[in-house]
Amino acid sequence: MKLAIGMLCVVFGSLALAGDAPRPQARNPHLPVIQKHLKGGDLDRAEAELRAAQAWKENTSVDLGQISILQGILSTLSANDEEAKAAFRRALALDPQAQLPEAANEKVRAMFEQARADARSAVPEGTATKGQSSGRNLPAEMEQQWVKGDLKSAETLLEVAGAQPGLSDWESGQVNLLQAMQGNLRSLQEKKEPAYYRSAADDLEASEARLGEETSQVQLPEAAAAQVLSLRTSMLVVCGMLRLQSGEEKRAVASFRKALALNPRARLPAVATAKMRRAFEEAKGKPR
Repeated sequence: MKLAIGMLCVVFGSLALAGDAPRPQARNPHLPVIQKHLKGGDLDRAEAELRAAQAWKENTSVDLGQISILQGILSTLSANDEEAKAAFRRALALDPQAQLPEAANEKVRAMFEQARADARSAVPEGTATKGQSSGRNLPAEMEQQWVKGDLKSAETLLEVAGAQPGLSDWESGQVNLLQAMQGNLRSLQEKKEPAYYRSAADDLEASEARLGEETSQVQLPEAAAAQVLSLRTSMLVVCGMLRLQSGEEKRAVASFRKALALNPRARLPAVATAKMRRAFEEAKGKPR
């Protein structure tokens, strides 16, 4: 999902959202505890506290950004370089000006700066234009294809949509995010390590949180508001499916509940397993 994360700045900038307002401070009570354990070199306790921070129900995009920074530090210290890069990339997508704590060592700083360089090159020049939005609800069209279980048709739909001339930045951003989710759904049919699905879910969670917060600051045109609702709903649904695949059942149900709160008519893609469907029904308040 590297390209989709890199497209976040394009998506939000093109919607003319208020980006100059000071960002709120992180509120997650677990964050200072994680920093304390990291400073003391107690990685096991830091990791346990990190899991608690991730599961905190009131996380904002600011909290998620700080969590990603701390996850990146912990992963670097644990020699999980790929996981560290992914975490730092999420942090920089949420806040391009993100900085490491002063106590970070040289290895952590080198990994962070590499992630920053990767983020800057994630969006190729000319990926998006300044064209006018067509008003088409591509996320809703994709959801229909996913519910039918026709991933091939969904892929073709995205290819055709992305090849249209004069796409607005917002539409280009949608295409890239939807392509990432298309890849997520295909990955659910493959046998990958839980860490892969967890990282993909973290990416979607961070993206959806920022999209929700940024779009709540302005009055969007009706067509854009409908697109945002469809996109956020699909992001949360797919995030929940990825959480189940990574073994994070409680977080999966929480993601499904958030999707249903946004759109009570949210539906699962056809590739959902029986376990995912049971969790989705639990999110609706129905017994398993």
